[in-house]
Amino acid sequence: MKFLLFIASIHAAVLFAADFDPARYDEGEYEGVLYQGFEVSNFQPCQNKERWWLKFIEADDYERVSQVAGSVEGTTIKQSFVRMRAYVTPDDRRVAGYSGGLGGYGHLGAYNREIYVATVREARAATAAEIERCTVERDRGYPSEKRLGL
Repeated sequence: MKFLLFIASIHAAVLFAADFDPARYDEGEYEGVLYQGFEVSNFQPCQNKERWWLKFIEADDYERVSQVAGSVEGTTIKQSFVRMRAYVTPDDRRVAGYSGGLGGYGHLGAYNREIYVATVREARAATAAEIERCTVERDRGYPSEKRLGL
């Protein structure tokens, strides 16, 4: 039982914004496809083809999105279409110690930016058309499992 509580604590620390400071981020409205799973919180906005490490400010929003997510066949990954008001890392700010290419956010530094969900406006299972429009082709289906060879 203690082990499960330890794992749940780590999971919550990764997904929720304990030390969130809105002054460090750009606020805006975003929509895209979210892939969730073990060490995966991959939001791919329809506005561009980047990968953003997504965190929730409110646990209720996490529950709402998780409940409507559809399964990706052959994986443990869940995917959903999300429209939200959120805070995202601006273009000119990168994590210290990382340079070039990816911004160094999230698991293994594999994400371009970090995004904090302020309010979920809509959440539902993603359609095939939304997945095609909003995601990077190489990530469709299992974004981190495929790329990392898991």
